[in-house]
Amino acid sequence: MYRGFKLEEITLTNLTTQQSLFLSEAGTEYVLDGKPDWGAVEANINYVGYVNQIGSQKTNTQLDTRPITITGWVIAASIEDMKRKKKVLNKFVNPFQDIRCEYEGYFIDFTPDSSIKYSTDYEKNNEVVCNFEIEGTCGIPLFADVDGTIISQSPSYPVAVFPMVIDDENGTILGRTGEGSRRIINNTGDVEAWFTLSITCLEGTITNPKIMLGDNSQTFIKVLTTMEEGDTLTITTEYGKESVILTTLEGAMYDLMVNVSRDSDLFLLGIGENVLIVSDDESQLDNVNFTITFSPLYLEVE
Repeated sequence: MYRGFKLEEITLTNLTTQQSLFLSEAGTEYVLDGKPDWGAVEANINYVGYVNQIGSQKTNTQLDTRPITITGWVIAASIEDMKRKKKVLNKFVNPFQDIRCEYEGYFIDFTPDSSIKYSTDYEKNNEVVCNFEIEGTCGIPLFADVDGTIISQSPSYPVAVFPMVIDDENGTILGRTGEGSRRIINNTGDVEAWFTLSITCLEGTITNPKIMLGDNSQTFIKVLTTMEEGDTLTITTEYGKESVILTTLEGAMYDLMVNVSRDSDLFLLGIGENVLIVSDDESQLDNVNFTITFSPLYLEVE
């Protein structure tokens, strides 16, 4: 029956209660009425003009919020069944609780603008069918991958090469150096992306760990602390959720946001290739495990 047609489906998750609701055009209880209306992202662009200057110069671009509308149907076998299913929706949609909408491998979070809306027309709201609408606003108007990108680095020390390699250009190769703490990260999204970095000290100590964007870059995050063996430092640069947490081997946790150096910048990953280097006051580090987690961010997913 549906061959040749794409069936739309989404999963909604209340981020407070962690309850989920699956909506599909092929559903039998909660039916999705077409693809959600994702609205559009408006941009606020500021320009500055000067005396005797032709035109104006762009100084700042800010993305506004995004409206989202989801419509669907409740299918019931009786009045009691309809009341039960409506009760589920009534508790699920709450303006005090954010909702995550997953669609085709992407997700976007929104805050409901009101409680759930039901049709006032009897033909669309009776004991067996009921049309509903969920309207919300996305404070962050961007889509992200459901499965974030994870880049891990274990200690990579020099290793011997066997059998021995004799190269015409480079001579005899007896071994290869480790990759150290330098990683190339490719942000394939439409805008800059925040990230979470976890650094674990494997042996000895690390004095004033530092994550640097590019070689000899003035863009970096430096935490003024000494990490002992087994300590893990977690840095998050997400808007509104910035944090720097040190977790000891024994499990004690310390907020080190005030230990971030004044010349640091909780930077984002630029579009395209980014080179990240983990170091300390002495040099790049080999005695660490580190993991970088991020998701490219997209303006649209059509």
